[in-house]
Amino acid sequence: MTRSGTVYAGSVSDVWLLDSRPQMKSNIERLVYEKHFELATQLAERCDDIGDAGVIEIKRKAAFNFFCQRRFDEWLEIHSQVRMEHAKAILDYKKKHGENGSSSEEVSNHKNVLQVVDTTLLKCYIKANESLIASLMRLPDNMCILADSERILMEHGKFYELYLLYEKRSLHQKALALLKDRAHIPVTILSGCELTVQYLQKLGNANLDIIFSFASWILHDDMDAGLSIFTCDEVEVRELDRERVLQFLTHECVAAVIPYLVRIC
Repeated sequence: MTRSGTVYAGSVSDVWLLDSRPQMKSNIERLVYEKHFELATQLAERCDDIGDAGVIEIKRKAAFNFFCQRRFDEWLEIHSQVRMEHAKAILDYKKKHGENGSSSEEVSNHKNVLQVVDTTLLKCYIKANESLIASLMRLPDNMCILADSERILMEHGKFYELYLLYEKRSLHQKALALLKDRAHIPVTILSGCELTVQYLQKLGNANLDIIFSFASWILHDDMDAGLSIFTCDEVEVRELDRERVLQFLTHECVAAVIPYLVRIC
């Protein structure tokens, strides 16, 4: 009969208990020192004296060891695991303490680690696997440091990925300005006005001034596409202030006024 960390052995007249738990922490430290990180991690996950923070620290050391050996695939995999564990820690803390506790030092520390991890992942993907950058930018809880990420993505011409970053952060002005700047550059994923139209259709009445600001160039480039910003069947579009929209069209694109009235009536 066994349980975690113990072995029971018996003979006809005796029973022995072999218990590794008192020495488990020191054994784990020895394994880490000797760079047997996989076994150290497995034992640490079963050791009450180590805890989640200790497991993450072992994984960080394992990641650094892989990096020094230029084993970048394994290094990236461990970084991804560490990221998930810190994200889970934040979620668990908020579930336990509510949103009011989200500014605690514990949560702040986890967020700082996630910022470093995500920004590091971006730097590595740029060098090792560019196809993964978009997936990282699409993460709803992406914690990349904004200023660093902007610089890196611009330097490497990753404008679509930069757009995804802005979109996920709800940085509407930056996202739309980028789309406008890249719209007339041919044969790119950002070419044309389609992405801008889709973006504006989802902003809603609270962002009507932003919609007006970026609808102008579309109306002048393609009136039908510009008109669809205010007439498509999205819930956010149906709830727009029609009087303000009509005033905007009257001032900005008179030719669109009658088609607009026909479609909303």
